[in-house]
Amino acid sequence: MTGHRKRTWIDMTSRRSRLYRPINWESVLALGAGLALAVLARDGVLSAFSVIAGAYVAWWFHRQYQSRQAAVAPDLERLVWQLRAIYPLLPSAMDALEVSAARLPESKLRRTAEECVTRYRAATLTDCGALAESLKPLYELGDPDARQLAFIL
Repeated sequence: MTGHRKRTWIDMTSRRSRLYRPINWESVLALGAGLALAVLARDGVLSAFSVIAGAYVAWWFHRQYQSRQAAVAPDLERLVWQLRAIYPLLPSAMDALEVSAARLPESKLRRTAEECVTRYRAATLTDCGALAESLKPLYELGDPDARQLAFIL
């Protein structure tokens, strides 16, 4: 099996490609607002300014989105591989997340995973809403792969 690459639970191979350019809704909304203002302005100068301003705000939102992803991306794949290796030994997802997070270097993802475990331990086992709330920090990272991991957990 030469050329075969092991796959994780989360397929993060698209992050590595140069063609991968994630689009977020804020960027699309800013560009759409600039175009809508250009149509409503009915003036050449104001229309051009609206389009340029909308494109700049869309670019700014896109850069913010990429920086949120870059803060998590290097450690997320490592966390997923560690979870995959530890889960057969500790069949509790939160126990495996706790051990895997402890093996990560100090980072935003490690603090977030530890916060999820702390919230889980504080929740009562009969309160399903509190258990779902314990994974909210992973959802709030703003990374689609972190959201997928939270959904899996």
